[in-house]
Amino acid sequence: GTDMKKSVKIVAILTIMVVGVMTVLSACDGNKPKPEKKAIIMVTALMSGGLYDKATGENLWDPLPEEYEMISVLEDGIESFVLKLVAAKDENGQPLLKNLVDRYVQPILEKKEDKSNLIWSLAQDQYGVGNNPDVTPANGIDSKISYGVLAAYKPMMEDLDADYFKDYTVATFNYDWCIDNRENSRLLEEYINENGFTNVIFMSHSMGGMVVSGYLARSEENRKKVDAYLSYAGAFMGSLDALTYLNDPWSFLRGMGIEKENINEMLSNPAISAVLSGVGLNVDEKVVEDLMDNVATPFLQNMTSVIQLLPTWEYLCSEQYGEGEGVCIDGELIKSKDELYGYYCTRDWAFLRDENGNKISDGKGGFKLKPAVESLREFHDGLYVTLDNGEKVFASHTVNVYYFVGNNLQTRVTYNDITGGIDEYGKKPAGDGVVPYYSAIPGYTTAEIEAMKQNGHVIEYSEGHFEVGCKWSMTQEDVYKILETVTAK
Repeated sequence: GTDMKKSVKIVAILTIMVVGVMTVLSACDGNKPKPEKKAIIMVTALMSGGLYDKATGENLWDPLPEEYEMISVLEDGIESFVLKLVAAKDENGQPLLKNLVDRYVQPILEKKEDKSNLIWSLAQDQYGVGNNPDVTPANGIDSKISYGVLAAYKPMMEDLDADYFKDYTVATFNYDWCIDNRENSRLLEEYINENGFTNVIFMSHSMGGMVVSGYLARSEENRKKVDAYLSYAGAFMGSLDALTYLNDPWSFLRGMGIEKENINEMLSNPAISAVLSGVGLNVDEKVVEDLMDNVATPFLQNMTSVIQLLPTWEYLCSEQYGEGEGVCIDGELIKSKDELYGYYCTRDWAFLRDENGNKISDGKGGFKLKPAVESLREFHDGLYVTLDNGEKVFASHTVNVYYFVGNNLQTRVTYNDITGGIDEYGKKPAGDGVVPYYSAIPGYTTAEIEAMKQNGHVIEYSEGHFEVGCKWSMTQEDVYKILETVTAK
């Protein structure tokens, strides 16, 4: 019934969020650059880039066995994916989930500050410096994660490689999705230059759009190499979800129907308690609260990339907005760029803190900001290019760009910060459920977007953020139509 479905969904969420899984991955054909100078490069999304530990060789993200791939989530649904995981046995006939819990979840629960703790390994400190210097993007390694987390982009990349390998290197560009995206744009430039690529067709998913835009904004030389750019659900101008989760990390669970006060009730659900006891996990309300407040919250609030996903002023000025919509404080709309960045710089999570949790004085009567917050406006402004005629345009406008977007899903477009609480109900069917429509098609008027829909430069689906980027069966036909035109030139 509904309860069982809800429990399976919750187990699914908990499994994916907490249970990292690791077995030795069987080799699969990694995306090895070929000698030609043309490339089709897919730039991954927030949390979708494959990461491994270069010192131990261990896959960090994701650590599930080889056969667990995104395609089965898309084709069979998350519930079936999780049930398969719960029923799986390792090579010795032992429950796979139990091994994973012992290897990955226990160190998180014990808050170990070493490589045994996956969250610690991936996390940054408040200065944006990673705990584990050996975290490395999985580019060109023999593993499914070279195609992104759970081989997310493998179906697309394998098909493109089969059809275009004679002329193009087809590669997935994974990057560390916790760090400053300016560094990721620089690394993308380095990757292209080191491989000597002279003609590039870019693809990107979600936050990968910021990474590609940063690459384009870096130089005219970079822009000249780009024959086409296909963006899937690009988070170019940020998302109000980033603001919501930074201000209140618990809202992430509430969005999935998990209320703080109902955690014990959820954990005592027979389906969930059976799974937990089966893997030897003794979890109650206090443990979940402690994990959320002392592990998940600092992990999220120190992520430079998530801070960079805060909505830009240009997005909030777009024609997506009706009267009274945007970012509000106690119902009062923020009305200027200075006011918006001023608001970001006064949030609790914006400040550096000492070991007692107190804000650190800047010696001028104020407090020191985290570097990610201090440089946020400069980062957002850095995604623009000034044309020869003096006009400033978003970087993606400078190349032959195609926007694949999800629309008509309930997407957060208004955020009202209320003293003593947050109103989270500013949603309307104006995006893909995560990224608002006008952030995914950045800096265009409604009329321009309509014209681009007519000429094939905006391709719209009534599907979600995840599907637009990973559901190859949905986008394939449209992608091939574009590639046939671009590669024929």
